[in-house]
Amino acid sequence: MTTPASRCPFEHIQNPDLEAEQIAETTEITVKLLDKRYPPPKQILRGVHPKSHGCVKATFTINCDIPPDLQVGLFAEPGKQFDAVIRFSNASALVEPDTTETEIDPRTNEVVEVDKQGSRGMAIKVLNVGGEVLTDDNGAHNQDFLMINQQMFAFANTEDYLRLDRVLLQDNDVADRFFLPLLIPDSSVSDEQKQRIAKTLNIIKDDIQKTDVGNPLGIQYFSAAPFLFGTNKVMKFSAKPCAEVPPTQSPPRPLISSKTISKKPM
Repeated sequence: MTTPASRCPFEHIQNPDLEAEQIAETTEITVKLLDKRYPPPKQILRGVHPKSHGCVKATFTINCDIPPDLQVGLFAEPGKQFDAVIRFSNASALVEPDTTETEIDPRTNEVVEVDKQGSRGMAIKVLNVGGEVLTDDNGAHNQDFLMINQQMFAFANTEDYLRLDRVLLQDNDVADRFFLPLLIPDSSVSDEQKQRIAKTLNIIKDDIQKTDVGNPLGIQYFSAAPFLFGTNKVMKFSAKPCAEVPPTQSPPRPLISSKTISKKPM
């Protein structure tokens, strides 16, 4: 159903061997992060999107009027139907509340909302698609469509994502040091890298953290990255509700006031 990445005519990587090394190190760090996040006897969850909002059974139907030039792979037979499973999720690396974060404004002593929302995910697993696949899914030929509720992924390449993972491993899942080159001169980070870091920061602050998702069924999801479609096309894909879903805001996260508890000596 898909074409191996090595045959993709659109991908121009200057150093494929270096990219392969970066992917291998990212894989190793991911395993180390999971070991730190979930020490025994905790159950190990996913490296990303560990928190599910819910899973639903679905039917994936190819449009009967799909244009001939789009009848490729999974979409080759108009009207064909497949069983599918859809998972809605929170993209945070750690399982955290979905509610709106709040804090007390020290100037007014009032509770205010903080723009610290997170991405949400929608993953469609189309079952038993047949044909050629990049990797089998525990022996099955399934097709995955992975989406987030942002049009652009926050990290541009494997180099930046690996740098983030290194910081998360060293700093106990705190990503702040990834952005330090924007504030403190660092000769090991090129100007081009700094530009990418600045763009990543803008996506996180202006898009992700300011997008409230009160209802994961009522928003649009995007592939964020382009994918090879056949042998001579690339595509991005998206999913949105067929019917309008009333907007819903996340409820505020309750504040827990800290109190000093003293114990009398025994």
